[in-house]
Amino acid sequence: MADTPGCMPRWRSGPTLGDWGHHTPETEEEYVEYYQDRITLSQSRQLLPLTEDLADWLNKTLGLEHLTSSNLLDMLDNGAVLCRLARVIQERALEAVRSGLATGTPPVIKGRCFENAARRSFFSRDNMDKFIQFCRQLGVHQNLLFESDDLVLQNNPRSVILCLMEVARIASRFNMEPPGLVALEKEIAEEESHDSGLSHGSIVSWQFQPTPSPHSKVIRHSSSASALSGWNKTIVDRRSLVLEGEVGPPPPLPPPQPPGGGASDGVPSDTTEDDWSRGSGEDPDLEIEPT
Repeated sequence: MADTPGCMPRWRSGPTLGDWGHHTPETEEEYVEYYQDRITLSQSRQLLPLTEDLADWLNKTLGLEHLTSSNLLDMLDNGAVLCRLARVIQERALEAVRSGLATGTPPVIKGRCFENAARRSFFSRDNMDKFIQFCRQLGVHQNLLFESDDLVLQNNPRSVILCLMEVARIASRFNMEPPGLVALEKEIAEEESHDSGLSHGSIVSWQFQPTPSPHSKVIRHSSSASALSGWNKTIVDRRSLVLEGEVGPPPPLPPPQPPGGGASDGVPSDTTEDDWSRGSGEDPDLEIEPT
């Protein structure tokens, strides 16, 4: 079945969910195949916006017009277009370093690239290896790199798309126009950065914000009921209570004692003569973080 415009290509052989029709899987093997098809279809739908955005970006960057979401992997799997992309990024990186916009050593794609390499051939894999090495120089994280057969044989489209989106994000540092989704990510990062006062070299900086260091102060027991009332208001936020370096509940009030013997009724006041109102030596000072 041929791919229709605007739809993701079929990357794996075998029946799709539509091929099952009203047939219900019966054997264990059929159930496995059925759920694999569901997973593949779900991944294809999730990658569709990224693939469309990436195809538009490659068309603008390389002056092309024929790349679409449905034919993108077929157009890239011999490595020739990616080698052209690497050369464009290399030139823009050199210009950025010379103008002072960027620092460091510009990435360079080494060796000859085969523009007319046959699909699934040795030359296609050679082109792909050169591009992957270029991605390493560019600064793409190891976990985002794909392997040659992930694109040459289209074994792992997800890894390919995510790697190329990261390439586009890094290339934007060299004054290259980023894809629309990358530009949106940067706008969100800038807004979060302004709200939190953080710099944002990458998306990680606004996802993980450091916890402010605590500044504790010592509050002692007092015979004044107003001081105790203020202390109770302070501990309403349990996150700000620090007891010997750990968060925990406030110490319980002493149980009421039977009448007589000058015992307190458990309610602190200016006339109460018990250990709580006087400030017992057995009660440690409380270190409380200001709210």
